Amino acid sequence: MAFEILDYPKTIGFERTHTQVGDCVIAIKALYALKSLYPKSKLIIFTDLKGGGQLYPYLNLADSIVNVETQSNKEQNLSNALHTNPVDVLLLLHRTSWKIRVAKNSPAKCIITELHMHNLLDARFKTPMMMISYFVHGSEKVLRLVRRINPKYYDNAISSLDFTQVRFHIPQENKAIIDDFFTQTNAKNFQGVVGVNPFGSSAHFNFDTQDWIHLTQELATQFPNLLFVLLTYQNNPHKLKLSQASNIAIFENDSQLITLVALTKKLNLLLSLNTGNIHIADVLRIPTLILNKTKERYNCIGGSYGGEFDAIYLPKNWRKNYQHYYQAYTQKAIKKLQTL
Repeated sequence: MAFEILDYPKTIGFERTHTQVGDCVIAIKALYALKSLYPKSKLIIFTDLKGGGQLYPYLNLADSIVNVETQSNKEQNLSNALHTNPVDVLLLLHRTSWKIRVAKNSPAKCIITELHMHNLLDARFKTPMMMISYFVHGSEKVLRLVRRINPKYYDNAISSLDFTQVRFHIPQENKAIIDDFFTQTNAKNFQGVVGVNPFGSSAHFNFDTQDWIHLTQELATQFPNLLFVLLTYQNNPHKLKLSQASNIAIFENDSQLITLVALTKKLNLLLSLNTGNIHIADVLRIPTLILNKTKERYNCIGGSYGGEFDAIYLPKNWRKNYQHYYQAYTQKAIKKLQTL
C-alpha cells in the first residue's frame, strides 16, 4: 500500500546541504513554518557545516541538526545520515539526481521535492504543482514543499504565522566582537551605520572593487554624520585600500557567519551586490539597496520579512552602460541616506 502523507508526522527531515549562504538563509522561513505548524513533530535538519550548519543552530527551531560533509563522498555521507536519523517525511530542497537517488534508498516514508524525471514513478515522492521559480521569491518556493505535507491544513494556518518573529540567538562572544569593533570606530559618535558589501559570487553583475571604494568615500564625504563600514572577510584575495577617513572603517569577518549576522543587525542600511548577506539583512529587516541581475528580480530579493528593499537591476549586457548603472545606484544610495 502506497504511503499517504501523515496529517501530523512524528518526524520531519529538512535537507539543505547547499553551502551557499543565501540559499541557506532563504530556507529559514520554511523552517519557521514547520516548527510553527508541527510543534509536536521532531524536526531534523540535514545540512553542510559550511552553510546552514553555521546559521541554523542559532535559530532554536530544530530538534536536531545533522552536519553532512558534501565536499567529498557526499552521496554516502547523506545516505548514512538519513539511515542513522530516519524520518517520516523528508523535504528535499534541491532536486538533484544524486539526492533523489539517496532519498530513494533511505527509510523515509514520504519524500517531498520538486518534480524530476527520477521521481516520476515512485509512490513515496510527493511534488508541488509545476511553477516557474524565477517569478517567486526563493522562500516561497521552499514553503511550497512545506505545504505538500498537508495542503488543507497549511492553507488554513499559514496566514496566521508571523515570520517577523524569526530570531537569531547570537552568542555573547560574537556580540563582543562587534561591540569591540564599534568601540574602536567610535560608532557612538555617529547618527547611523551603513554597511557596504563589495564582495560576492555574482562577479559578472557587480561593480569593480575600486568603484565600491570610490562610492563609499563619496558618500562618507557627503554624510559625515554616518559611519560607513566596508565588509570583507579573512583570506579575501582582494584587499581593501582607501585613504584615511574618520567615518569609514573596514570590518574583516572571521570564519563564523553568526559574527556577520551580529554586525548586520547593527546596520541602518546595507549597500551590496546580490549575495548571502542581503538575505541575512532580509531576515533582520535591515533596509537594503542592492545590485541584481534582471533575471533574479523576483526570486533573489529582500523585503520578504517586511523590511525595506530596493535594487538597481542589471541586464545581461549592462557593462556597455557601466557608468549609467553606477550613477543610478549612487543616486539611489544618496536618497536613502538622506532619510536616515
